[in-house]
Amino acid sequence: MDSDEINGLLEFLSTEKNNVDFGSLQDGEIVGNWRVLAYLGGGGSAEVYRVMHMHVNLKCALKIARTVDMCAKRRILQEAEILAGGIAEMMPRFYEFGEYDGRPYIVMELLEPKDLPVREVGIVRLLRDICSALKHLHAAGFVHGDIKPANVLYRKTGEAVLCDFGTARPIDSSCASVTKEGKIVVEGTLGYAAPEQLAGLDLGAGADIHALGVFIDACFRGRPNRKWTAIIQRATSSLPNRRYKTIDALMCAIKWRYAKSICLLLCIVVSLIIGLTFRQIRHTDEMSGLKSKVRINMSENLSEWISR
Repeated sequence: MDSDEINGLLEFLSTEKNNVDFGSLQDGEIVGNWRVLAYLGGGGSAEVYRVMHMHVNLKCALKIARTVDMCAKRRILQEAEILAGGIAEMMPRFYEFGEYDGRPYIVMELLEPKDLPVREVGIVRLLRDICSALKHLHAAGFVHGDIKPANVLYRKTGEAVLCDFGTARPIDSSCASVTKEGKIVVEGTLGYAAPEQLAGLDLGAGADIHALGVFIDACFRGRPNRKWTAIIQRATSSLPNRRYKTIDALMCAIKWRYAKSICLLLCIVVSLIIGLTFRQIRHTDEMSGLKSKVRINMSENLSEWISR
C-alpha cells in the first residue's frame, strides 16, 4: 500500500469517526435522580438516553440539550412546558425537568420506534393517534413544526405517540430563529416542511397539515390509491388556504374517503333488490292469471259434460 492509499484510508476513517453519533453522557452516569443506561440517539440540539430512577424501578427517556447555548435551552424548556401541561394522551408522559452541567433536561415516558404500518387499517389507526395529539396541540395554541416518521414513537400497547416538541411554535408566529452568529435558521425537515415554513413566514395549523399529508404518502411508500391521493394532494397544496382548514376536517376526509363508493354500491344493491322484487311480483301475478284461466276452462268443460 503506497502513501496515497494510506492517506486516503486515514481520511476515510477520520470522516467515518466524525459521522458517528456519540452521546456526551456515559453509561452509569448520574443525572439528578436518574442513572444513564444507554444512549438512544439524538439530533442537532439534543441527546436522548434510556435511564433508570435511582430509588424506584422506573425506566424513562432523558432528553438533554447538547450545548449550553440559549437556542438549545429554549427548545428543551419549551418542550418541557408543553409536555408538563398534559395537553393530550398521545404525547409522551412528563416526569421531571432539571439542569445538569448547565444543560437543561427532560425526563419523559420511554417509547419505542417501529416501522410504518403497511396495511391500510394500521395506517388509519396511526393517523388517528397523531391527529388526536395535533388537535389538542393546535387547540392549546401551538404548531408542531416537524411532523415526520422519526418523531412518532410507540407504547407497548401499540398506541402511536407524537414526539419532539422542541420546534413547536405559537400559532401565527415564525419558525425562524437567529443563532449567536447572527444567522437565520428555519426549523423543520426538508421534504415535510410547508412552503411558508421554508420561507420563514408565520405558521398556522396548515403547516402541520401539509407535513401530515407528506407523512401519509410515506405510509403508502409513495403509491397511494386514488382516494388517498386526493386527500394527500389537498393536504400538501402549496397554498395554505387550499388545504384542509383543521385536523378534524382532514380526519373527516380520511374517515369518509370511501363514502361515495359505498353510497354508489348501496344504490346498485337497492336497485337490484327492487328490480328482483318487481320481477317476482309480476311473475306471481302471471301465475295467478294462469291458474284462473285453468279453473275457468275446467269449469266450462265440466258444465258441457253435465249438459250432455
